Amino acid sequence: MLGHQPSFRHFLYTAVANIATLIFVVIGTILIVALAQGYRYDVASGEVSLSGLLRVESRPVTAEVFIDGQSTDERTSYKETIPEGSYNVELVADGYRTWQKDVQIRGGLVEWLRYPRLIPETLVAESVLAQPATQELSFSPDGQFAVRGTAQELALLDLTNPSAQQQPINLTVGPDSSIQSILWNSNGSAALIVIAGEQPSFVIFEPESLKVTDVTKVLSSFTPVALLEDQIIGRRGANDLWAVPINGETVSPLAASATAFSTSQNYTVWVEDGVISLWDGEQIVAIEDVIEATPTEIDIFEFESKQYIAGMTDEGGFIIRDVLGKQSVRDLPAATDYIEASRNGHYALFETTTGYNTVDLDQNTVHQFTFDQEAANIRWADDFSLLAEVGEAHVLLEFDGGNQEVVTTALDASDVVLSQSGRSAYVVSEIAGSNSTVLDQISLIVQDN
Repeated sequence: MLGHQPSFRHFLYTAVANIATLIFVVIGTILIVALAQGYRYDVASGEVSLSGLLRVESRPVTAEVFIDGQSTDERTSYKETIPEGSYNVELVADGYRTWQKDVQIRGGLVEWLRYPRLIPETLVAESVLAQPATQELSFSPDGQFAVRGTAQELALLDLTNPSAQQQPINLTVGPDSSIQSILWNSNGSAALIVIAGEQPSFVIFEPESLKVTDVTKVLSSFTPVALLEDQIIGRRGANDLWAVPINGETVSPLAASATAFSTSQNYTVWVEDGVISLWDGEQIVAIEDVIEATPTEIDIFEFESKQYIAGMTDEGGFIIRDVLGKQSVRDLPAATDYIEASRNGHYALFETTTGYNTVDLDQNTVHQFTFDQEAANIRWADDFSLLAEVGEAHVLLEFDGGNQEVVTTALDASDVVLSQSGRSAYVVSEIAGSNSTVLDQISLIVQDN
């Protein structure tokens, strides 16, 4: 018996169904791709437009988000897809100064404002300590600790909790000993304390554990210039460099005549005979034929697990990306001076003849900015913020120069340090005529929030 043969109508239905499915798949794919690229269809106007994603964060509190003067009725963290174009974004929170920025939304891309810092409308200074100006007051690079006092009575101040009892740092020193200098490592986990006296001595202090390690024998014939994870970079002459293991193992000669050098937590770089060399703790690597001119200033830092070198030559600034990998160079001919990289290595700051340039190493873009008055002592306060002396005030500003806010107008302020948490600014003042140093805390949080 012959099997049932499908009719022509069945074949037709099947073909139509397959074609319809294919059409739906193609149209769906096109729509998905279009949506991914930022295209949106406005039902009211019947128009198709490109859109981008706007994300806004804020610290230390949430804030209401305004776009072009209109409230979104939402607070940070804020996320919304909006048509491409230029917008003014404002953040408003009770007790804080209004934050604002002009942003450009581009189709299919994300504009992520993750750095806004809100500053209280009123800043009040509270005294933390006062001591003779001759005594030491040194801050860790991460803004978490301060070491203060004398060699005989040295103490650790936790800047995240300044009201807590100061912890004594027990040094075995003579009555005539004094602190000559304090060298912190790059992440603030340890400090090398140089003690002057009848016999110079050296100790490594770890603030988290309060551990003190005497390394005087290790450094018996060296002058320390930098502290790394497990090594000290020292000198015997004017321009030589040596790697001195903290555990007392064999020292390693690095350079006989270094014209510039820099260290990070695990690496040392220097310039000798026009060549940049790198010490990784075990071997020397020559960074040759990367830049033509001889560097006069260099700095090594890490960003996203890759090593970067920034600095200056007689022809301008430069940045070497991924030093130990696929090297590439960005020249900055307008730069007249290299300042430093941000704490997380995301940005590198240069001075120019007309102002300042911040290089975004993630986006490979350059932000140019200036000040209304003469500025001095500009440096990084944290990952995204800068501190500068502008006129007669100390000003906190963003990496691209935006939202310049006065932190203190104290005429006798010699330094301002942002705490690791960013919740306080610490102002160091040397009171004229009293021979004393005062440390004040300025809260960057409105207490009722």
